[in-house]
Amino acid sequence: CREVKMSNLVLRDEERAAFYQEITLNRRLCPEIYLERVTVTLSSDGYRLGGDGELIEYGVKMRRLDEDRMMALVLAAGALTTDHLDQIVDTLVPFYESAEVNDEIRSYGRTETVAVNVVENFEQTEAFVDGPALGREQFEQIKAYALGVLNQKHRFDKRIEDERIRDCHGDLYSANICLSDKVYVFDCIEFNDRFRYSDVAGDIGFLAMDLDFHGHDELAEYFVACYVERSGDRGLLDLQGSPVVIVADVFLVVGDVRVVDRGDGDFQADSMFFWTPQLSMVAAPGRPYVRPTMASRIDCRSVVVTQR
Repeated sequence: CREVKMSNLVLRDEERAAFYQEITLNRRLCPEIYLERVTVTLSSDGYRLGGDGELIEYGVKMRRLDEDRMMALVLAAGALTTDHLDQIVDTLVPFYESAEVNDEIRSYGRTETVAVNVVENFEQTEAFVDGPALGREQFEQIKAYALGVLNQKHRFDKRIEDERIRDCHGDLYSANICLSDKVYVFDCIEFNDRFRYSDVAGDIGFLAMDLDFHGHDELAEYFVACYVERSGDRGLLDLQGSPVVIVADVFLVVGDVRVVDRGDGDFQADSMFFWTPQLSMVAAPGRPYVRPTMASRIDCRSVVVTQR
């Protein structure tokens, strides 16, 4: 019994630290939204926020955002404008300029460190190959291209030299942005530093890909060009034929796959998208946002995978 109680105590301490980390990190961009850590307790009269009962859970008290102004809904309504993107860029530029950078964070920009994310993604995605969402040929093309990018060590070294490896957001796309009275960028990655310690181009490329996926390639190009102009990060464009989103942070090549057990012997694979570059890539002169030629995008939301 004592061992169980001690392990529970350790777990509670870890949970408490994790919630403080979530608040601290997200206050960098949304200090008005992330208010405080709260406790959920249980006593004879039921569950309470706070109170003197048994500690059941920790939570984060937040100010409610306007759901109608979530960027994903604004995009879906066809109401996103360049003015919105200007406001997002004006929020991001000072954020990245002041974001923490040290030797540990810089190390996450090295090719061998980025390779950890790349290899892990391909290992996790292997189960979906030859299924309804991803064919073997596509998978091998993506893998070969990504590994080829990793061989271009000088590009990664230059980004480190230019201090572009920072403590970033890690999950910058329309689901985590609210366009209300001001721009709120929330829900950064707090549970794993290596997903957040990255080239700023990873964040920028992720949001650009999201815009492009929703059919707004012109807004994606505008967003990247606007960011480069206002941040002075010309190196983000110096990719010599490789898409920003792949060179910057290669984990974006495959996308974000989550598998949910439906409880009926089947599994549901949820992913925002797969980005499938072909092997022929071009850097179009005068175009700030470099895209793969003949790129294909596969929307695989709610793909059901049946166990055999």
